[in-house]
Amino acid sequence: MDVLNPGNSWAWKDIAVNDNGTDLSMEIPLVRGCALVRISSARMTPARRYFYESTQVSIETGVGEATIHFTLDGQEPTVSSPVWTVPIAITTNTTVKARLFSAKGEPIGGILREEFVKIIRPPAPELEPATGFLQQPITMVHRLPDAGELTDAKIRFTVDGSEPTEASPILSPTYLVENPLTIKAKTFWRGQMSETSTAKFNKTSPMPPTPTVYISDFKPTQEKLGGRWTNRFDKSAADQPLQISGKVFEKGIGTHGGSELVFDVKPEWKRFVAKVGIDDRTPKLPNATVSFSVKVEVQTGNEEAAKAAGGQANIIAMGGIRSLVETPRLMSKCIWGINVALPPGTNKLRLQTWNGDNSPNTSHADWVDAGFLEK
Repeated sequence: MDVLNPGNSWAWKDIAVNDNGTDLSMEIPLVRGCALVRISSARMTPARRYFYESTQVSIETGVGEATIHFTLDGQEPTVSSPVWTVPIAITTNTTVKARLFSAKGEPIGGILREEFVKIIRPPAPELEPATGFLQQPITMVHRLPDAGELTDAKIRFTVDGSEPTEASPILSPTYLVENPLTIKAKTFWRGQMSETSTAKFNKTSPMPPTPTVYISDFKPTQEKLGGRWTNRFDKSAADQPLQISGKVFEKGIGTHGGSELVFDVKPEWKRFVAKVGIDDRTPKLPNATVSFSVKVEVQTGNEEAAKAAGGQANIIAMGGIRSLVETPRLMSKCIWGINVALPPGTNKLRLQTWNGDNSPNTSHADWVDAGFLEK
């Protein structure tokens, strides 16, 4: 029996079955309350369908007095096909088909079919994290997916932008990144090399000054929730203290990827400042990212004044709404500073958050030490 849980791997996993002689019982693991169970009359192993030199294939069944017949040429197995008795070695691309037959030669269940593919090129190493913004050293780790026979493979890397070769240094299982750089890595195995994996680490933005007026002391005029979570003031979306990269903040807004808040802006407020990032208490999801956006609405009749201000980077006219800044996609443990001038005539401020392409809708996003400067 196998179980499939929702998640990043989406792979079938074996589950133990207890047989007390009259009943079968099993413990089925649930993820977010979900699991899909598969019951088979026969099963083929290994579960990994890719190999590099050879692989041993076995077929098992729990059906008593049944005979397993199989083919290796893509034909449907019949009672006249060879009988499976011992594991066989597969050394080339092969489609294995098998079926159970009763003592009377009648088929039992459906046809079991698996393709085994010989891989010429080894897999590229997976680097995690594959991107980051350096506020403190970051430890990068690597692994080989579906490593199997690659116990003697070497992962070699460069940090100067060049492609790794067999003369490049070997990448250790953990690599401490202390300065901005780009890491390129390849798997080398028995004269073959993989495609290139890349990890890029950049500097973060400077931290802004403390605001004169905190935005969390005001009520938004419009509010859009991100997912099923509630926007909270001076608390995280989980109703806990605001915390990014291990630091706790007293003031700010705890929200969620996919949210929007709109605030009135007073004429004496000249700049908007904030520190943003994924809250430390967000559900632990690998490579989850959130980006943050600040937009303003400029009063009709102040277009000429806004143009006259000039020199304000990253201002894009969008009808009555102007985009001031949008952060990169931030991963956990990263704080990004925002410090932007408000164009003349600004009367509304829009704070938006967006989940990254690879992020389920579960990323808690914090605007901390957020507010306005009066000069």
